[in-house]
Amino acid sequence: MQKLEPQGCIREVPEFRRNPRLWIFPPSLSSGKAHMCLRLSSAWPFAEVRIVDVYGEHYSLDFCRLNPAMTVPVLEIEDKVITDSSMIAEFLGRSYASDGDCKAIYAGRGQIMSHFVSLVAQWDEMLHICEGTRSQSCAGGPSKRSLNRLRLARLRQRYLEAYELSMEASEDSADGEDDGEERQSDEDEVPPCVQDACLGTSSSSRFAPRLTPRAQKAEATKLCDAYLSKIAAVQRLDDILGNASDSLRHAIKSNRKVLDRIWMAAEELL
Repeated sequence: MQKLEPQGCIREVPEFRRNPRLWIFPPSLSSGKAHMCLRLSSAWPFAEVRIVDVYGEHYSLDFCRLNPAMTVPVLEIEDKVITDSSMIAEFLGRSYASDGDCKAIYAGRGQIMSHFVSLVAQWDEMLHICEGTRSQSCAGGPSKRSLNRLRLARLRQRYLEAYELSMEASEDSADGEDDGEERQSDEDEVPPCVQDACLGTSSSSRFAPRLTPRAQKAEATKLCDAYLSKIAAVQRLDDILGNASDSLRHAIKSNRKVLDRIWMAAEELL
């Protein structure tokens, strides 16, 4: 069965960040993994950690610009934005190895460390949540499907905001063309600095003043596409939870075995 947890990426940005910034949601184990790796790295003394409300803030337009997948954790470091916990762990281990990491490598335990990181990458947090949700539902607790409906409502609300921006940008772009305004090709591109803007504004924030109408329209289109993709992903997860198939039960069982192997590898490292 395909992993339910979305795959992140490493994206380069134009501005170099001296002090790393990590976005997390504390109950998320993937966030915890990234947070632990950052704390163990040599980058930790200079790092900043921000907590995200996963049923509100990380669906905002600004967070969507930072990470179109609207997931946590997200690490902003150097000229990169990393949106996958395993990639964060690998990058920090390679570029910001701590004294303990170096000692382990010099002691010939580097292969064990690589095996541990590989095991953690195989584990699917979403399947783990599905397993816990089924237990909660049996005990009369809130179901994951109820939470998904809340997520869908928030996402659709944010999509409408992005759509309004798209309509405004289309009108401005049409007005600019009617005026015969000439624009260079590089001005029509969406500046990466806007995609990676800080999240200090509200979810209904508008475009940066220096964006041309065409660039505004391009950015708004990307936002709309990101929200539609996220809505489809949440709906897919909701459908999977609504049909407790044999493949889902088998995937949950296999995922549990991976977690057991992770604890065994961790004990070997310690």
